[in-house]
Amino acid sequence: MGRMTRIADWWKKVQLPFKKWRVVVSVEAADEIPPLLPEYGAAVVRSAGRAKWLAFDCPCGKGHRIMLNLDPSRRPVWRLVNDSPLTVSPSVDDQGLGRSCHFFIERGRVLWVRTRTRTHR
Repeated sequence: MGRMTRIADWWKKVQLPFKKWRVVVSVEAADEIPPLLPEYGAAVVRSAGRAKWLAFDCPCGKGHRIMLNLDPSRRPVWRLVNDSPLTVSPSVDDQGLGRSCHFFIERGRVLWVRTRTRTHR
């Protein structure tokens, strides 16, 4: 990997203060989630006034969508702490097809978890 590619990758990860993750749309069913979400945008599925799912495109940039269960009657479950800026608890750990994306979303920022045995992106 060349120096310019590393710099470009680093620059994409830099999140300026005005670019914070946030919920941009609320829908009533998962099949109503828009196929294209804006950069740093998430969709929440609400049914009967309760949040059921949170969907967003993974910040790693590989093009996969993350769907987090927000319904406490199902496991595993995440908690939507804040819509804007977005805070989700606990961390997101998405593994599959040669990728390992493990991160926190706090106050609209992505905080990557680094491990010895695997790397994200």
